[in-house]
Amino acid sequence: GGYPPASTFKIPVMLAALGHRVIDPNEQVLCTGKVRVGNRDFHCWKRHGHGLMNMHDALKQSCDVYFYEVIQRLGMEKVKPYAQALGLGQTYKIGLRGQVSGVIPDAAWKKHRLGTGWRTGDALNAAIGQGFVLATPLQLAVMATRLANGVRKTSPLLIIGDKITPAPPLGIAPEDMKFVRTAMRAVCEEPHGTAYKPGGLGLPGVEMAGKTGTGQVRGISKAERLAGIIKNNELPWKLRDHSVFIGFAPYDEPRFAASVLVEHGGSGADKAANICRKILGEALIRDGYVGATPKAGGK
Repeated sequence: GGYPPASTFKIPVMLAALGHRVIDPNEQVLCTGKVRVGNRDFHCWKRHGHGLMNMHDALKQSCDVYFYEVIQRLGMEKVKPYAQALGLGQTYKIGLRGQVSGVIPDAAWKKHRLGTGWRTGDALNAAIGQGFVLATPLQLAVMATRLANGVRKTSPLLIIGDKITPAPPLGIAPEDMKFVRTAMRAVCEEPHGTAYKPGGLGLPGVEMAGKTGTGQVRGISKAERLAGIIKNNELPWKLRDHSVFIGFAPYDEPRFAASVLVEHGGSGADKAANICRKILGEALIRDGYVGATPKAGGK
């Protein structure tokens, strides 16, 4: 059970790549819109490619080809501990029934679950949060919170009076976390970021950080790619992409974090990011955050 986390999963992949030093963050990878592995093309969401991408810009613009390259050097076995540290692949004892743990796949998981071997294509799909990877909105909210915190494995609480125990450390190098958080800010606050919107939260001097995701639920044939990919809003509802976003604000002193998943809502840059932006902005206003006065037309 769960949903494809889509490109939000690029964050644990990026942290694992930094932690294992498999690629220099300044190294540029050429994105032409696709990469051929074996006898199959793996496509970027941007049909004609992003051109040369370093690590910062690859997360900011959500370049799939960059992460295809990274995962081939890294391997999913090295990503799994980082994804788990950020809160994926587990349930939480908060009184909610029906939770599922989701899936952080690797060779051992596939052999146990499906009885077949792990393929390079499985890793490429997983690197962009597709294929076998599954997560829940709660897990994504925990990931957003731990990225906002940057230091500890904070966990959700729902019941007033529950004993609060100190959260264990994330175990992620501070400089690596800082790099990722800086790129997440660029996603929301810089031109060409996938969630960039002039005026941002609509609150003077308040910036946010986040990551978009567009969870694909159907395959796209070669014939469709040649003829032109069918627009999301022209598909039957059940075949439309899921819209995913995680974020936190303020960027420099986080107070609130959130995840938004709109079933079959399309691009994460459209539906989910806009909803999350409104949630975070309203939360800051209601919390009395200093300077949280809406700009004209900001809400």
